[in-house]
Amino acid sequence: MIKVLFIGAVNPFSVQENLMQPLWPAYLVAYAEKYLGMGELESKFITRDVQQEIESFKPDIVAISSVTQNF
Repeated sequence: MIKVLFIGAVNPFSVQENLMQPLWPAYLVAYAEKYLGMGELESKFITRDVQQEIESFKPDIVAISSVTQNF
Protein backbone atom coordinates (compact mmCIF):
# COMPACT_ATOMS: atom_id res chain seq x y z
CA MET A 1 0.00 0.00 0.00
CA ILE A 2 1.27 3.45 -0.91
CA LYS A 3 0.77 6.28 1.58
CA VAL A 4 0.13 9.77 0.27
CA LEU A 5 0.12 12.86 2.47
CA PHE A 6 -1.63 15.91 1.01
CA ILE A 7 -0.67 19.20 2.62
CA GLY A 8 -2.80 22.30 2.20
CA ALA A 9 -0.35 25.16 2.69
CA VAL A 10 -2.25 27.86 4.54
CA ASN A 11 -1.25 31.01 6.33
CA PRO A 12 -2.37 30.58 9.96
CA PHE A 13 -2.64 34.37 10.31
CA SER A 14 -4.88 34.84 7.26
CA VAL A 15 -8.49 35.81 7.79
CA GLN A 16 -9.34 34.40 4.35
CA GLU A 17 -8.25 30.85 5.15
CA ASN A 18 -10.48 28.24 3.54
CA LEU A 19 -11.38 25.72 6.23
CA MET A 20 -13.23 23.38 3.87
CA GLN A 21 -11.22 20.39 2.72
CA PRO A 22 -10.67 20.44 -1.04
CA LEU A 23 -11.86 17.66 -3.33
CA TRP A 24 -8.70 17.37 -5.44
CA PRO A 25 -6.94 14.86 -3.13
CA ALA A 26 -9.87 12.45 -3.40
CA TYR A 27 -9.94 12.86 -7.19
CA LEU A 28 -6.21 12.16 -7.46
CA VAL A 29 -6.39 9.07 -5.25
CA ALA A 30 -9.37 7.65 -7.15
CA TYR A 31 -7.65 8.28 -10.50
CA ALA A 32 -4.35 6.74 -9.37
CA GLU A 33 -6.07 3.64 -8.01
CA LYS A 34 -8.12 3.12 -11.17
CA TYR A 35 -5.80 4.13 -14.00
CA LEU A 36 -2.21 4.07 -12.80
CA GLY A 37 -2.15 0.56 -11.39
CA MET A 38 -0.87 1.79 -8.04
CA GLY A 39 -3.16 -0.49 -6.08
CA GLU A 40 -4.87 0.76 -2.98
CA LEU A 41 -3.68 4.11 -1.64
CA GLU A 42 -3.91 5.36 1.92
CA SER A 43 -4.19 9.14 2.01
CA LYS A 44 -4.47 11.94 4.50
CA PHE A 45 -5.07 15.70 4.09
CA ILE A 46 -3.61 18.14 6.63
CA THR A 47 -3.04 21.86 7.08
CA ARG A 48 -1.27 21.91 10.46
CA ASP A 49 1.44 20.06 12.39
CA VAL A 50 3.21 19.06 9.18
CA GLN A 51 6.42 17.70 10.70
CA GLN A 52 4.55 15.66 13.32
CA GLU A 53 2.21 14.20 10.67
CA ILE A 54 5.10 13.27 8.38
CA GLU A 55 6.88 11.50 11.23
CA SER A 56 3.80 9.60 12.40
CA PHE A 57 2.14 8.83 9.02
CA LYS A 58 5.43 8.05 7.21
CA PRO A 59 4.14 8.85 3.69
CA ASP A 60 5.70 7.53 0.49
CA ILE A 61 4.55 10.63 -1.40
CA VAL A 62 3.93 14.18 -0.16
CA ALA A 63 1.84 16.61 -2.25
CA ILE A 64 1.65 20.28 -1.31
CA SER A 65 -0.87 22.77 -2.64
CA SER A 66 -2.22 26.21 -1.84
CA VAL A 67 -4.74 28.67 -3.17
CA THR A 68 -4.19 32.39 -3.60
CA GLN A 69 -6.70 33.39 -0.94
CA ASN A 70 -4.53 31.73 1.72
CA PHE A 71 -1.51 33.86 0.87
